[in-house]
Amino acid sequence: MGKAGVVRRINWPAAAAERSETIAARIYRDLRRDIVDLVLPPRTRLSEKDLSDRLGVSRSPIREALLKLADEGLVWVRPQSGTAVAPILISDVFDGQFVRESLERAALERAIAALDRAGERELREIIGLQKAYAVTRNENLFFQADEDLHAAFFRIAGHERSWRIVQNAKVQMNRVRRLAVNMPLKMDAILSEHEAIVAAMLARNTGGALNELTAHLRRLFTTVERLLESHHDFFVDDRAAGRGYPRDPDAAAAPA
Repeated sequence: MGKAGVVRRINWPAAAAERSETIAARIYRDLRRDIVDLVLPPRTRLSEKDLSDRLGVSRSPIREALLKLADEGLVWVRPQSGTAVAPILISDVFDGQFVRESLERAALERAIAALDRAGERELREIIGLQKAYAVTRNENLFFQADEDLHAAFFRIAGHERSWRIVQNAKVQMNRVRRLAVNMPLKMDAILSEHEAIVAAMLARNTGGALNELTAHLRRLFTTVERLLESHHDFFVDDRAAGRGYPRDPDAAAAPA
């Protein structure tokens, strides 16, 4: 009963649609996570029927989720060849890197200017956790600590919402990073670079911190080139002929 004894009428079609959207959103979130984390590697076939049977839902929310993932470039929906996890487009990775580097450099500079004791403690704690995960070779927690550190730059800078923009831009980058984290010495190299960035931040060495961050982010280019050799089927190298991207100047000496 509503106010004054009025019975609240339920719009059953609208309620059903809301439930359907909720199911589709959950399926989208779970599939997106599995694609980015490489639980579902590139070119894995995705059958609406199989997903429907496995998840115990109708095909409608599954189709909705797959179409949304297709809009993000994470799924290929092709009438003749079927639906599959999309390979990683190199141009998308590099475009994401461009957005990330541009915004993160600005965030880092402001974070150093705003850094207080609480911020210093947060940075040290994240580095400590990542060091522990590197020792135990816990790839999932190491990757999450990596995300937490970069997110902290935006949070300390007072631009936490901008991190969401970066997250959306770097979805293809994250697939590369997940693939690369188990490369020999990769975790150790990432940890060392993170420690150098944070050390410069704590010293209020803005120029040094920006240089360390830029070099760290641009290791991606070397990583991609190496992964193209070891996991060629995971990628589509759609770079236009002659199109150039900045390279890591120390690529030959540093682990990818």
